[in-house]
Amino acid sequence: MRWWKGASIVATESIGDWTRKTRRTRKERISNFHPRSGNLFQGKHSDLTELILAAYHKVYAKLGYGFREKVYRNALRLELMRSGLEVEIHKPIKVYYDGVVVGSYFADLVVNGLVILELKAVSSLLPKHEAQTLNYLKATKAEVALPLNFGPKPEFKRKVYDNERKGSLSWLPPESI
Repeated sequence: MRWWKGASIVATESIGDWTRKTRRTRKERISNFHPRSGNLFQGKHSDLTELILAAYHKVYAKLGYGFREKVYRNALRLELMRSGLEVEIHKPIKVYYDGVVVGSYFADLVVNGLVILELKAVSSLLPKHEAQTLNYLKATKAEVALPLNFGPKPEFKRKVYDNERKGSLSWLPPESI
């Protein structure tokens, strides 16, 4: 991963209803490096999140912004597969209400069956994009999702929704994520 001198990243991590925003320069990111885990993130699937973000920044550095989401989705899928990760494209997500399917969505990418990626190519991530990603987590057994924006500035958010907080998950069929 290449970091430019003086560059800063805005990262938002949401856990349920709690959100923490941080703006860190490269020096601060290195000083906040967790020596035991070897990651900048701690928590569920932090190793996988790091690999995904490295691939995301590599794709953004090569393609820049201005393409459609499909181009970024295909490039990111290729980069993640080169890293040895299992990637599903356009994974269907069914929404259940009282055991009946009431709607369906398609996740852009699902990595190793654990992390949902929602790709955007907009000027900046909006609350509706975060809500969409959080709803994907509510409708599945996945606990981590990353909305990744290929806009004028690379932007991502890390959403975590623990299955324990989702209740019994009785609305989900056994074959869902």
